[in-house]
Amino acid sequence: MSVIATNAAVSADSVGPIRPRPERSAFVVRGLWVAAAVALVAFTIFWRLGQPALIQADEGRSAEIAREMNVTGSWLVPTLNGIPHLDKPPFFFKLVGLAQTAVGDPEAATRLPSACFAALLLGLVVAFHRAAYGARGDFLAMAILCATPLFLVFARTAILDMTLAFFTCSAIFAGYRAEASDGRARSRWYLVGAASVGIATLIKGPVGFLVPGLVLTLFHLLERRPDALRRLFAPRHALVFLALVLPWFVGVSILHPDFPGYGLIHESLRRYATDEFHRRGSLYFFPVVLVAGCFPWSLLFAESAIAGWRARARLRRADRLCLVWVLVELVFFSISQSKRAGYVLAATVPLAMLIGRVFEAAFRGELASARVVGRASLALALVAAAAAALRMAVSFSPALARSVALSWPDPAEALQRHPVAPVIALFAIAGLGLFAHLRRSARVAFAAFLLFPLAILVSVFPAYVATAESRSSRTLVQAMPALPAGTEVACLLCFPTALPFYLGRTLTVFTKTGNEITSNYLTFMLERGDAWPDGLFPVGTLDAWLDGRNHPVYMIAKSKRGEALSAIAAGRRSRAERLTPDYVGALILPTADR
Repeated sequence: MSVIATNAAVSADSVGPIRPRPERSAFVVRGLWVAAAVALVAFTIFWRLGQPALIQADEGRSAEIAREMNVTGSWLVPTLNGIPHLDKPPFFFKLVGLAQTAVGDPEAATRLPSACFAALLLGLVVAFHRAAYGARGDFLAMAILCATPLFLVFARTAILDMTLAFFTCSAIFAGYRAEASDGRARSRWYLVGAASVGIATLIKGPVGFLVPGLVLTLFHLLERRPDALRRLFAPRHALVFLALVLPWFVGVSILHPDFPGYGLIHESLRRYATDEFHRRGSLYFFPVVLVAGCFPWSLLFAESAIAGWRARARLRRADRLCLVWVLVELVFFSISQSKRAGYVLAATVPLAMLIGRVFEAAFRGELASARVVGRASLALALVAAAAAALRMAVSFSPALARSVALSWPDPAEALQRHPVAPVIALFAIAGLGLFAHLRRSARVAFAAFLLFPLAILVSVFPAYVATAESRSSRTLVQAMPALPAGTEVACLLCFPTALPFYLGRTLTVFTKTGNEITSNYLTFMLERGDAWPDGLFPVGTLDAWLDGRNHPVYMIAKSKRGEALSAIAAGRRSRAERLTPDYVGALILPTADR
C-alpha cells in the first residue's frame, strides 16, 4: 500500500496538478453564462411585473379589448367598450386575452405577452449572434439589450410594440440566415421569415412587412446580391404570407365592408403621410429617442461609429446588416408624420449587437475599441455620480421631489423614501466607471454599464408604481362606493380606458365627438355620419336619457367637470363626491326611488 501511495505521489508530482478538461471547463463557463442570463432576464423583465396598476390609456385599452374578446369569443374583430376597434389587428389582443384566462393576476397577465416576447427576443439575439459571429460575445449582446431602457419599458408594458419587434427581428434574422445557408436549410429559413412577416402584419398592419422587406432589400442591394432579392420575394413566400393574413383580412372585410379602405388608406397611408392623428415630431425625434432610450450604451455610439467607418473594410457581413437595419428604421419612421417612441423599438436589437461587438473587441485588447470603452467609462462615471447626487438631493428636498415627479404628489413622496441603497449603488457604479477608465479594464467598464440601468430601475420603480396607481382606474374603482344591484355606470365626457376592465363590464359614455374612446375607427365612423353605436350617446341627450332610466346610474366625470356633474346630481336630489384627484362621481337614483 505504501509503495502504491508513493508511486502515485511521484506520478502526481511529475505531471503537476490535475486540471479539468478544456471541454468540461468551457461547458461550466457556458452554464454560468446561461444562469447569469436567466437571472438577468428574470430580474429586469419579470420582477414585480404585476405590481403597478394598468396605466391609461394604452395598457387599459389593451386589457379591456382582450377582456371583451374573451367574453365574446371573437378572433376577428376586437372591440373596445363594445364598439368595433379596427385600429389594429387582433393578434396581440388575443394573446393578452389568453394570458388573462391562464393567469390570475390581472396586471401581470395583461403584461405577460410583452414580457414573454421580450425574453424570446433576447434568445433570438443569442442564437443569431452565435450563427453570425460565433459563440464569443453572444451573451454580451443579450445583456446589453436586456439592460437597454427603451427595451425594458416596452417589455414591461401591455402594448403591442414588443410583440411586433419580436416578429420583425425574426423575419430579418431569418432572411439573413437563409442567404447564409444552402438547399433545404435556405428554404426553411425563408419560410420562417415569410411566416414571421405574416404574423407581424397581423399585429400592426402593413408596417409588419414593410420594415423587414426594406431592411433586407437594401442590404442585399448594397451587398450586390440581386439573386437574393429574387429568392426573398419568391411566389411561395408570398403565398405563405397571404395564407396567414388573408383569412383575417377577408373575414373582417365581410363583417365590416369599409375596413379595406379604412385599414389601408386611413389608418396606414394617411397615418404615415399626414398629421391627421396629431403625432407629429421633429426630424430628430427618433435619433433622440434612440440616444436617450439606449443610455448609457449610447455613450459609445458616436465614437464607435467613427471607428467603424475607419475600419469599414474589416466589417463583417452581419455588422453591415445591423448598420443597414438601424439606418432603414431611422429614415423610414422619421419620414412618417406620425411618431411614437415604440416605432423604433426593433432598432435597439442591431444597436445592442454592434455595441456588444465593440466590448468584445475591447476584451480582446483591440486598441481602438479599448479607447472607445475607456472614454465612455469616464463619461458614465460622471453621469452616475451626478445621478447619485440628484437622488440624494431629492430625498431631502420635497420641492425638488415634486419637480422631478412633475408635481404628482404620490411619485414625489415615493422618491423621498428609501434613498440610501440607490445612492450607494450609483456612487459605486461611478467608482467602477472611473476605475475602468484609469486601469483600462473593459470588463469592469462593462459591469458598470450593465449595472447603471439596473440601479436606475430599482431607484425609480417605487415612483413608477406610485405614478401608475395615481393615474389608474384601479384606484378609481376602489374609491367608488358599493353600488346597488343593477346600477349602470356612465361617463360624462371621459372614458378611463381601464375602468371597464376593472369593473368587468362595458360603460355608457356621453361625448361630443367620441374622442374619449381613443379609437380612430370610431372617429372615422362618426365623421362619416354613421349611426352612433350602442352605449355611446351625444352629451346633449343626457337629461332625456336619465329621465328614461328605471335603475340607478353612477355617473363619473373628470374633476374639471365636477361643477357640471354636481349640478346634474343636485337636480336629481343627489350630490357628487370626489373619488380621486382626477375624478368625481355621483349616484343618481331613478325618479321613483328619490
